[in-house]
Amino acid sequence: MLDIIFPPICPVCGAFGAAPCKRCQKYIKTHRSECGYCRKISRKFKTHKDCKRYFPLEKLIVAVEYNQPVRKIIHSLKYRYIKSLTHFISQKMVEAFNNSGEEIQKNSVIVPVPLHKKKFRQRGFNQAELISTAISVSLSIPVIEALKRTVHTLPQASLNKERRIKNLKNVFVLDQNINLHPLTQFVIVDDVVTTGTTITSCAYVLKHYFPFSKIYGLVFARRRKIKMT
Repeated sequence: MLDIIFPPICPVCGAFGAAPCKRCQKYIKTHRSECGYCRKISRKFKTHKDCKRYFPLEKLIVAVEYNQPVRKIIHSLKYRYIKSLTHFISQKMVEAFNNSGEEIQKNSVIVPVPLHKKKFRQRGFNQAELISTAISVSLSIPVIEALKRTVHTLPQASLNKERRIKNLKNVFVLDQNINLHPLTQFVIVDDVVTTGTTITSCAYVLKHYFPFSKIYGLVFARRRKIKMT
């Protein structure tokens, strides 16, 4: 009944009936398999051996290429609050995870990148948490909000690489109320990354408390260019 009164609208072209429509989905391309740190070709997103010295993720799995249709989908979710897009986004991310060759372990958990409580009040939801919940259903992995964001930072998209790193220094902390196995497999989920500073900052916190755990990143898209300020 809601679909009749408020029919779904494609966030890319504005057509009624789907979000996004089949025509626009043709422009959404699978992301190439690359190392999350150096961004050179890597089999099934595996972090290169030499890059592991600087990068805490076993893999940064990226579902789709960042282009104009994908940008509109992400913006429609985050700023127009069209939560129904979570289904399409999570589907693409689940496909990417399954194609990455990783198996679900007994102690696997999904950790959404947290929002600061001020930003959460403004938006009313955390898009990473919504996406994580949808992925959890498909992969049968529990969602654990293991991290907290203690500082309200500037938007990462508005900063260059150096300022992104400074912007996120000591921002994330572990929720001391959680009780997880020492060998928990973590899958950190976010909607979009550029340099990967946010998701790796989260990974370093988890690695500090769970040094023998494997940590993966799973995102919908990754920007190619960094906006300089």
